[in-house]
Amino acid sequence: MIDDQSVLEEVRFVENNPVRWRLSSLAEDNTWSSARARVTGEQDAVLTDGFFLAAEIPDGRAYRAGREDEAVLRRARERMKTGRPSGDAEFVRTLEAVAGRRLGALPRGRPRKNYVQENLT
Repeated sequence: MIDDQSVLEEVRFVENNPVRWRLSSLAEDNTWSSARARVTGEQDAVLTDGFFLAAEIPDGRAYRAGREDEAVLRRARERMKTGRPSGDAEFVRTLEAVAGRRLGALPRGRPRKNYVQENLT
């Protein structure tokens, strides 16, 4: 499915957004950040009990301060703009099978005539 590094990088990306946009000086200071519940241990009305990556990210502050993988961040930013699922190709194919519909982007431009004819029959 989705590779572990992508999940970890995207958690870091999302939790660092309030700091990146200067909404707060620390991610856990932002009322709407999942970082708040993870760092303080306070119950959060939105998050379910237990963070599913708690074992992989035991110290959220130190993790968020680490270096970000630019390739993963570029992919996350691009997918956020288009509403496409983030993750590697295998993960997207798995989601498509579960959803029963195409979630990945089609090739750009007008389809070739033989592509249209093949898919109409």
